[in-house]
Amino acid sequence: MQFPKPLGEVAGYWLRPDGATVPTAIVPLPAGNAEERERYTKKGFRLVSHVRGENRRMVAEPPTPQEIQEIVAEIESRQEAELGRLSDELGEAREESKDGDVARDIRSLQKRRIKAINKAQEAIAEPIDGKALYEFFIEQRRLQILAQVPAEYRQAMALQAEEAALSEKLSEWETVLA
Repeated sequence: MQFPKPLGEVAGYWLRPDGATVPTAIVPLPAGNAEERERYTKKGFRLVSHVRGENRRMVAEPPTPQEIQEIVAEIESRQEAELGRLSDELGEAREESKDGDVARDIRSLQKRRIKAINKAQEAIAEPIDGKALYEFFIEQRRLQILAQVPAEYRQAMALQAEEAALSEKLSEWETVLA
């Protein structure tokens, strides 16, 4: 399963009013103030990661598991219409790629278009894993929080985690020997 693009510093994830795959339906956009949120909402976008904090200290809260199920259902509901549209485009592209009256470079372009449409159809046919999507949002939140921690603290945290992992391996070894 493909995932949305990672968040920037001051952004939230928005569900676009169109899009039949996770990367085309869920996009990171600024969500810093009420004015920005209102502008996107008027365009039909829906904020799915709840942004909290101020200025550069903003963190995108992940959607709840129920919200993830609703997001997945909404994206899946768009897929049939998108597959129909792509099927129509594919038929047009195939006709133009075989048309002897059309210039050679246009036929070549249509053959590339056919490959792109086939790839898009495969992406839509891929099932959406709600649990993996939820884990993605959780990981993005963790990364946003870590990005706000000064580098020297992150290094200390990494050393502590490594030490804990080594201690765990040592205890596993002692268990095996016992």
